[in-house]
Amino acid sequence: MEYRVEALSRAIRRTEPDVILPVDQGATRTLVAAAPGLPASVKAAPVPPLPSLDLADDKGRLAALLAVSGLPMPRTLAVAADVEFETAVRGFRFPVLLKQTRNAGGRGIEWFNDPETLIARVRRAPPEAGDLIAQEFIPGSDFGCNVLCHQGEIVAY
Repeated sequence: MEYRVEALSRAIRRTEPDVILPVDQGATRTLVAAAPGLPASVKAAPVPPLPSLDLADDKGRLAALLAVSGLPMPRTLAVAADVEFETAVRGFRFPVLLKQTRNAGGRGIEWFNDPETLIARVRRAPPEAGDLIAQEFIPGSDFGCNVLCHQGEIVAY
């Protein structure tokens, strides 16, 4: 992280930006770490505190928060190489996705059409506690729209 903060500091000195807008998890974490040392002339986009970033970056913890909050989400289960997991996942609607809890952008996702194949995969390569979740697949599109506003007016999108 120190390297990233120093690289950001060098870029600020070189370019003298008016504002810093982080665009991904790594950039947001770098901005949180660098914020106390930013020059007064540089405005930074509001960023959440590290504990909130940690929660959002962990798919298992985020799913648990959504569940207790009553917010809609795909059915999610922590993966373990045990009978309890095998019994629970047999009750899922397939297809089911196996996801690393701390990966983004769809990297490392595995697709399973039936419980037997998923269970065999977990038995073959048991995960460390908290490393994987199983989620029911929900068909649809995933997209985002980013905007830059000034005094409530969209200036770029």
